[in-house]
Amino acid sequence: MEFKGKNFALIGFGVSNSSLAKYLIKKEANIYIFDEKYDEELDLEQIEKLSQHGKVSLFNGDKYEDNNELEGIDILVVSPHVDPKHPKVLSANNKNIPIYVDVSLFLEIWDGRGPVIGVSGSNGKSTIVTLLNKIFEDSKKKVFLGGNIGTSPFDWVDDAKDDDIAVLELSSFQLEYFNENHFVDYAIITNISDNHLDRHGNSISEYAKVKLKMVKPKHTKLVIDVDDSGIQKYVTPNLKDVDVIPVSLETISNEVDYDGVYTNSNGDIVIKKSEEETIVFPYNSERYIKGLHNLYNIACTLGLVQYFDLDTKKVIESISDFKGLPHRIQFVDEIDGVTYINDSKATSPDATIKALEALDLEDKSIILIVGGKTKGAKFDVWKPYLEKYVKHMIILPGTAYDIFASLAEDCGIDFVNAESMDEAVKHATEFSSVGDAVILSPGVGYGIFANFNERGEKFIESVSRLRGSK
Repeated sequence: MEFKGKNFALIGFGVSNSSLAKYLIKKEANIYIFDEKYDEELDLEQIEKLSQHGKVSLFNGDKYEDNNELEGIDILVVSPHVDPKHPKVLSANNKNIPIYVDVSLFLEIWDGRGPVIGVSGSNGKSTIVTLLNKIFEDSKKKVFLGGNIGTSPFDWVDDAKDDDIAVLELSSFQLEYFNENHFVDYAIITNISDNHLDRHGNSISEYAKVKLKMVKPKHTKLVIDVDDSGIQKYVTPNLKDVDVIPVSLETISNEVDYDGVYTNSNGDIVIKKSEEETIVFPYNSERYIKGLHNLYNIACTLGLVQYFDLDTKKVIESISDFKGLPHRIQFVDEIDGVTYINDSKATSPDATIKALEALDLEDKSIILIVGGKTKGAKFDVWKPYLEKYVKHMIILPGTAYDIFASLAEDCGIDFVNAESMDEAVKHATEFSSVGDAVILSPGVGYGIFANFNERGEKFIESVSRLRGSK
């Protein structure tokens, strides 16, 4: 792709597009930044530095809607949160201006230099890409991590060499902008459940189809969890001419003839290939990341790394040493016999269900902190889990309040609202007793918080203050 002298319009100046802007300036492209934020919310110092090395024009705040017709623009790059119905996106479509997100542009630049791994799904993406990164690094493979995990591939694309491995976490928002030229060599789709349906016409079927946009028939090797009902219903029927590696921990390996990842009669995870079985994660292996859902994350990871020349023993060690990610069923503290768990990353109904199950506690011993911005998902699936595990619910501000209040009433669970995280933790402490767990697992978007990181950090800070008051 030729960059010199080309006019790039960037909608949004967050993590992905700010990294891309630095890359484009080095390639002598002209940049037009459009961001609805006002000056005090933008990194104007960074934009000024870019301007010192190339042509940069900024249209923000009241000027954000300027040039919706994109006069003189050659290429449009959007931040993933930008809706495809945005006037500039519609204008670009009408004018046949190429539209990208940073990862799709990266794929065209990378162009087969080394294997590209893409991981998507409703839950578990960040855990898997981070685990893959650790496994490759521990095995002395040169690997680069980027995408939805919070690092743009344009931070490292110039440093990568032929045969280096690129691992990308890909959200539905990013994949929505992929076309037939954008695909990965190896892919994992973890699971499919209600998530971001407000962006996909309130259709889980359309949401699932977007996940498959990274898969190129007759090229991509795809790992899927075939035990997942969403995968069964919305993914497998749409697979044609795709090399699929099924993962099923409900299937005993000697009972099937198909290659894949299964368990044997001893409970070990095995890879079955050409009627031969290899134990890749013994039943008694230690692991920090708890819960059945994380065992599936491990199994999917093992299904993919079989295609790389790695030592099985070293892979097992890497998995056993992996401590997981912040804000994902993260132990925070134990105070007066009560455990505090940060699962702020849970932004879908299914993610919270997995957290409740993973805690493996006695019935009715969880105080659950929920709440935030609804994304169109349905929460009736929570009822049996709330009735079994939860004795009290605390609801943070946001558009999902009525949903959670109604659910709590239907399940006979006492609930209160909290205007802040400090207040939520204070209520949780009042309602808990020895042996209980307080878990922040909101099930929805961020509400009064900027993102899941801020929400989780506020919870950790509130628990820390509780510890200090004892």
